[in-house]
Amino acid sequence: MKVEMKMYTVKCDLCNTHFTDEHNGFVGWTDYEGARENAMDSEWIENWQQGKEQKHYCPDCYTINDEDEVVNKKTGEFLFNNYT
Repeated sequence: MKVEMKMYTVKCDLCNTHFTDEHNGFVGWTDYEGARENAMDSEWIENWQQGKEQKHYCPDCYTINDEDEVVNKKTGEFLFNNYT
């Protein structure tokens, strides 16, 4: 039987790539938290600031510099501080 189902994924805010789990090939999860957790376990990074939209970046698009700042790999543009 064909059934329509709502799925969640994480998309890079720089290159628009959707996260694909390299271990099992999954591209969608039944809840956002599952998609987010799997992406974060695969070196994706997120910028969450209260009152602002959450941003996600794939490992191909960001690097962390010596000042612990997350920057765009291609342009060098500052994205956010990586303080934990």
